[in-house]
Amino acid sequence: MQPEADSLHTIALEDLRRRDPAAVAAQYTAHREVLERLARRVGFVGAEADELVQSVWATFLEIVPRFEGRSQVRTFLFGILRRKASEARRASVRTVSTDPNVLDETTDELRDPHASLSSAELGQAVKGCVEQLPQVQRRAVEMKMLEERDSESLGRELGVTTNYLGVLLHRARAHLRHCLTPHMA
Repeated sequence: MQPEADSLHTIALEDLRRRDPAAVAAQYTAHREVLERLARRVGFVGAEADELVQSVWATFLEIVPRFEGRSQVRTFLFGILRRKASEARRASVRTVSTDPNVLDETTDELRDPHASLSSAELGQAVKGCVEQLPQVQRRAVEMKMLEERDSESLGRELGVTTNYLGVLLHRARAHLRHCLTPHMA
């Protein structure tokens, strides 16, 4: 019975590699919603999340002929989404708005003492929430977010694997989200 399952897997894989419309549509139907949820989970909302998911599908269609089937399609799509999310974040950090209306709004915020106060309060809240983290999570957050260290060297310095570092950062972000929610209202 195992050879039948393998041959079905091989047939489906070959259909995907040929970009057979029915095979691609089946994968899209099977994975679209979970990719959208994952995009929101990693911090993209609304149109940004939709754009990220569409970028994942465009990349998938581009590279699917080289897909070897060593992982599940879902896992392959998740990997693409992670890379696309990182690329989008890096691009958004490098993009600086030159819209004069945005610059005027920023200047007005700087002149408004209440805006400065709420910003200072938020800064204190973030500092307090970070201080509540367990030591290894706090250090991981500080080194990753503030010092912008890469995961491999950070993992070596903390004495943890790259995968476990991801777990630590995930837990830390979840704590910070929960801790900062009352301050964001």
